Amino acid sequence: IATDHAPHTEEEKMLEFDEAPFGVIGLETALAVSLTELVHSGKLSLAELVMKMSVRPAEILHLPRGFGEIRKGTEAGFILMDLNREWTVRPEELVSKSKNSCFIGRKLKGKVVSTLCMGKRWTY
Repeated sequence: IATDHAPHTEEEKMLEFDEAPFGVIGLETALAVSLTELVHSGKLSLAELVMKMSVRPAEILHLPRGFGEIRKGTEAGFILMDLNREWTVRPEELVSKSKNSCFIGRKLKGKVVSTLCMGKRWTY
C-alpha cells in the first residue's frame, strides 16, 4: 500500500494544469481510507493491513531490521487510532500544508487520534 504524499501549497496548485506541480496529499488519510475500504469491508484483516503499511514497506525498502516493528531495542513510533470513529474529510481539518485531497467530503471509518514518534506526541 502506497501513497502519493505531495503537499503543495494552494498557491502552487492554483496555476494552469501544465504549470502546477504534480501530486496530492495522501499520507494523512491513507490509514483511514485503507481501514474503510479494506478492513471494514472484510477484504483484509486488521493484522494484514498493519503488515502492509508498516513491516512490508520497511522490508521492500531494505531498511535496517526493526523499522516497522515493535520490538525491544528498536526506536518506537506509534499511532493511537479509534478504529470505529466515523468522520468526513474536510480541508480545514487537514494538518498538511496542502489541502488538495481527492477524499474531501468522503466519509471514512477509523481516525488517528495521536502520533508518538522520536519522544514526541501529537494529538489530533
